[in-house]
Amino acid sequence: MNKQAEKVQQEIMNAARQGNPINFNRFKHRWIVDALRSLVFNPSTAFEGNGIVRVAFADGTETRPFPFGCFSPSSPPEPSHHVVRVGFNSGRHPEMDRFVDLYLFRNAETSALHTIAEQEQYAFQQGKDFLQNPRWRGGGIVEMYQTGLEPLIVGFYRAVVTVYLKRKKEGLPPIIIQPCSWAPSSFPLHHYVSSRMPGNLDPETLNTHVQKLGNVLEQVTTEIPGFFSLLQQPGNLTLKWLPERPMWQTEQDLLFSRFSNLKAIWQSIYQSSQFMKHSHWGYSI
Repeated sequence: MNKQAEKVQQEIMNAARQGNPINFNRFKHRWIVDALRSLVFNPSTAFEGNGIVRVAFADGTETRPFPFGCFSPSSPPEPSHHVVRVGFNSGRHPEMDRFVDLYLFRNAETSALHTIAEQEQYAFQQGKDFLQNPRWRGGGIVEMYQTGLEPLIVGFYRAVVTVYLKRKKEGLPPIIIQPCSWAPSSFPLHHYVSSRMPGNLDPETLNTHVQKLGNVLEQVTTEIPGFFSLLQQPGNLTLKWLPERPMWQTEQDLLFSRFSNLKAIWQSIYQSSQFMKHSHWGYSI
């Protein structure tokens, strides 16, 4: 678990000990899933704050508490089951459709709900119905592809814990959940340039080199439209990957062939644009 997820985990634990609600909108979705997993699959946390944390959101609404300390983690999943690839919310990132078999939630329905807590409850119920389908009686593997919306993440994984508790009581094997997260990819040019120049480079010279690189990348955005945009930010110039999906290998190959002198940039953006696989969810019987 990385430092960002560890920080989220610690804030959740502090809130649980004090009995206070914690605003999950403050955290990035990909660190929420890691922080919650570390708490759910650590039996010792069941004694912290009565084994629950109160869940709140930016609009001030509060939903049902999230339980933790419930299980010991299972071994990594074996490829003995067909993997079902599931997206969270349809209609938000159409370019993601090719990566999933189905979506759990409809964006039109989540957007129509009045409060964020209602979105979390909607995600909980939909997730619970999905995981209680008879098709999962013998277990299975689900890859969950998430791109954001914190209440959907919290609600779905609260459903996972609820269904896991019931299945374990009944002696059923776990449904292994493999979280896969995606986030927009960008490349800060100042950091890239400064890492390749002498350490005592003055700011004005650094900015000149950054601007020269920016001019080259501006040519890239013109010659290959729809791939990138250049964003001028305070103290930095950033190259942003525009498609709301991972970069394909063929696209990286195209960039390599057309702009081979910038290969390090294309490699970095390619890697950061891919789905991040997180530790799986699954209990030991």
